[in-house]
Amino acid sequence: MVLEGFSKIKTLIVLDDYQKVTDTKVLQLVKDMVSRLNVSKMIIISRKKPKGILWRGENVGEITVRGLKIENLVDLFRIKNLKIKPSYIVKIYEATLGHPLMLIMFVNVAKKMGVEKAIASLYFGDSFKFLWSEVYSKLSFKEKKIVNILSLADEPMSYEALKVACDSKDIYPILSKLVDSDLVYEVSDKYSLHDLIKGFLRIMKPFDEKEIYRKIAEAYLHEGGFKNAILALKYFVNAEDPKGAYRALMERRKQAYMLLRFLESYMRILQDVYRKIHGKHKWRRIEAHVLYDIGNIYRIMGHENYGLKYINESIDLARKVRDLTLELLGTGTRAYIYVYLGDLDKAYRDLEYTESLLHNVEGDSELVLEVKYGLYANFVLYYAIIGNFEKAHEYVKKELEVAEERGDPVYYGDTLMHLGDTYIMLGKMDKAEKVLKESIRVLEGNGDKHIASIAATSLALVYLHKNSQLEKAAKMLDEACNVLRSHGNIPRYIEAAVMKALVNVKLGNLNEALTTIEEAMAQYRRTKWDFAGILHIAYGIILKRRGDVKRGMELVEKGLRKVRESKLYSKWASVILNALGEKVK
Repeated sequence: MVLEGFSKIKTLIVLDDYQKVTDTKVLQLVKDMVSRLNVSKMIIISRKKPKGILWRGENVGEITVRGLKIENLVDLFRIKNLKIKPSYIVKIYEATLGHPLMLIMFVNVAKKMGVEKAIASLYFGDSFKFLWSEVYSKLSFKEKKIVNILSLADEPMSYEALKVACDSKDIYPILSKLVDSDLVYEVSDKYSLHDLIKGFLRIMKPFDEKEIYRKIAEAYLHEGGFKNAILALKYFVNAEDPKGAYRALMERRKQAYMLLRFLESYMRILQDVYRKIHGKHKWRRIEAHVLYDIGNIYRIMGHENYGLKYINESIDLARKVRDLTLELLGTGTRAYIYVYLGDLDKAYRDLEYTESLLHNVEGDSELVLEVKYGLYANFVLYYAIIGNFEKAHEYVKKELEVAEERGDPVYYGDTLMHLGDTYIMLGKMDKAEKVLKESIRVLEGNGDKHIASIAATSLALVYLHKNSQLEKAAKMLDEACNVLRSHGNIPRYIEAAVMKALVNVKLGNLNEALTTIEEAMAQYRRTKWDFAGILHIAYGIILKRRGDVKRGMELVEKGLRKVRESKLYSKWASVILNALGEKVK
């Protein structure tokens, strides 16, 4: 019916239900074929409209099918050789709303038990009763187990996770049968239940809901990895299982730096979890951890005041439940926030307090190591800010010992970056270059482009100082900006963007430098990240090189005042000004 308008076309390619695969796969297929579509037409059909236009051209079209219209049912039943009275067709449409899967299931039932009985089941009952009696009740015990699990899973599940949730070694034959019947569909090697059946089962709930949620949570926890741990947290909360939720949190902390890859998705889960558990006595310990993680994400994203609010609430609650380890994790992180808010006295007080009680912490070793690592890293930051670079270097070595104890290469790579930063502070640029290169090698070798991009920004500062490998630095920074922005780490993106702009100044690409610095300034206004001094210095240098000497000098001087006021990035400012030959008072 939809295709009648294309009857004169020699070849028609139809991609139906394209929402069941990723946009990337469809786009690649279309790209491969579209140049060869001369007298052919490609139609892409889905039940949901694409988020964006993925392809263009007169030979490629999109059709969004919301459901069949009532007049289409006559043709459907004629094609399926079913004779149905017009008055019944109206009732069938009212019961199914033209949903293709519902209609096909009706047709299948009508062929097995006869049109009159199928109509009686649908018309004299309702669509849910029809799904119950003619679809769900006809499934085997193992088939029901799979669809029950998938009905409560918000995201497609892998085959391995489904096996664990079903407590079965081999579910492939059963799963294949469900896929063939269109009840379950496969998306990128993961499985999801058809939305019609999922909605039906979530309303009818023919199972122990908490038990299903617990099975899903255990399955994700068994698969391992940061993302699966945070999904397990969500489902343990749905199952009202605080012990399981704590296990998921501890599993997540084993890969703490993976947090940087999942900032926004983890924040959504945390906020949903917080709404569900807030104020409930048996969840107080979990709530304290959730508050800490929310505050820490706000800190990473450059919203220090929001971060401070949640960290303070976490510390208070940790004290009430007598969780000293979490309390010290909070006070150590709060010190970091105080540094960036310019309150160095409060920062040092928190650092001293945390260090004085460190020997008293007990419990999960991963959490204890996270406390130690964070404390030493924040001591490095504090001493760097006050200009005691030797002391900062001393604490980096302590940080390195903890990283080696954890045995996590990402932590080790991150600590090498901190070591490289202290060498920059000490003016030992050759050592800084060597260590930062090793940091990037370790991080990228273990799949962490996010932290590697932060290290690349520091390495670019070394190249700027040495006036060497600037083309390489520009390319490296271009990739770093893309990675950091895509991960939502806007503060670190701003740092990389400033370095990219300054490297382009050295290369003589002033237009690109101006575009980059203006974008960094726009992002700074969103986050209020305390990088304003360096931003204004860089912006001023670019304007001076473009001929606006007066305005440029004003911005450089304003930037220097800000650097002196906050004491942040003072070494950056010195290196940048010297590297670009800027003489200031």
